[in-house]
Amino acid sequence: MPEVKYHLARIYESQGFLDKAMRYYKEVFQAPVRNAYVNEAGFGYAKTLFENKQFFDSLSIFNYLARRNPKQACDSPEFLIYMGNANFELGYSKAARENYIRGINVFPDIDQKDILLSRVGDTYAMEDNRDKAIKFYELVRNSFPDSTGYITASMGMARYLPTDAERAKIYEMIKSEFPKNTYARIAMMRLAEMYQKNGEYNKCIKEIEELLSTHPKGLRYEAAGTGKNRQNGKQKALLVCWLSIPGGKIIRTGI
Repeated sequence: MPEVKYHLARIYESQGFLDKAMRYYKEVFQAPVRNAYVNEAGFGYAKTLFENKQFFDSLSIFNYLARRNPKQACDSPEFLIYMGNANFELGYSKAARENYIRGINVFPDIDQKDILLSRVGDTYAMEDNRDKAIKFYELVRNSFPDSTGYITASMGMARYLPTDAERAKIYEMIKSEFPKNTYARIAMMRLAEMYQKNGEYNKCIKEIEELLSTHPKGLRYEAAGTGKNRQNGKQKALLVCWLSIPGGKIIRTGI
């Protein structure tokens, strides 16, 4: 029976039915009678917990598996990545970094190497270690152009640039060269925030209008719907800039 449940869990996971996959992985992992699939099921259970954003429970399983069977962690780049990501999501920067670096060192051809190195930079940024964060961001930007890691490292690097003009250059680059990437939306939000802070309200409103036209859910207002809800979302986003204008005098830009 554990074998059947384990393979069912894998099928459900591959088809995106994570709740069903998690249930079967859990049953095999927590079965009162020891079985040959307990380690693999535990890994699957931890992964599906992570994908369901249950990061603390996911990390607890990963830590248990790593203690119980160190070879499983050492032999699996996917295990190290997931364990690193679970630590990262919970803010455990040192543990996340150790898993990322171990994965890169043990598996030189590991998938998403650009993203992992950028994440290493992020862990140093979480610790306010500016020099090491920049070192890794620059490494990724120089070694992996046009990659997802290049984009995330560029966003990380922008935080440390001394002038708004330099930061804006990076945000504009991401916005124009990678328009379909999630970070294009974030770059546009950063530009709008910058313009608002500097009192450039026409630019702020223009950026928000462009953001909401290209990424309707960009500011997570009521833009998730259609018609009236999306228009309400746009009006609320524009209101952010309007309320910042001295005297509250609205600057109209075609709405």
